[in-house]
Amino acid sequence: EGYDGWLFPNGLVHSKKIFLSHAVEDKFLAGVFKQQLEKSGVFVFLAHEDIPGTVEWVDRIISELETATLFIALRTDTYSKKNYTEQECGFALALNKRILSLFIDQEPKDAGFCAAFQGKIFLRNDNLVNEITTYCKKQFGL
Repeated sequence: EGYDGWLFPNGLVHSKKIFLSHAVEDKFLAGVFKQQLEKSGVFVFLAHEDIPGTVEWVDRIISELETATLFIALRTDTYSKKNYTEQECGFALALNKRILSLFIDQEPKDAGFCAAFQGKIFLRNDNLVNEITTYCKKQFGL
């Protein structure tokens, strides 16, 4: 396979691939959101669901960031406290990916360099997943 096959096991940039960044505490919310988005025909990479237990996860994260066209940050109260989520966001920024920050009960002030990109604030409620899915589908033209 060579270097590209090792670094990019899923091929090069895919036009309908989303990297969904989230704090581990929000994996249920992220999983439900992933399911809703994938009904629209896009692939959503979600680390805790898409990386098998024996895989070198850092390499896989980098590969998935490289091959996604869109980076979504599911910014909750725990997101900005996690080193890896902020590193993912910085990596996406460095790769010049389209970045969409979804602020759940948060203000954009803690988004670091990614605060320069327009985000959307949502309040946690029983219809949250539908609200963020509808918003994202509209943003992506799905």
